[in-house]
Amino acid sequence: MIEYNYKNFKIYYDIELDKKSTKLYTADGYIFTSVDKKNPVLARRFHTEHTSKRGVTTAIKRLIENYIDFEWEEFYEVHGKEKKIVN
Repeated sequence: MIEYNYKNFKIYYDIELDKKSTKLYTADGYIFTSVDKKNPVLARRFHTEHTSKRGVTTAIKRLIENYIDFEWEEFYEVHGKEKKIVN
């Protein structure tokens, strides 16, 4: 399982070669806050597929990071706060 930080969130994802097709990679990812590793903050599972390992890695990271960015934008819009979260 690959792990990295993005805007105070721990991102975990795993890449595997699809068992049904040797020409397809699948990736599954999960989000946790850096503070609470036991409970997912955003109970979301992310999944994507691509024909190359590099492509699926790029796709899963983009999918998760775009989701986090969207949620922060919504939070700031609703609460009228300034953006203070940086990469």
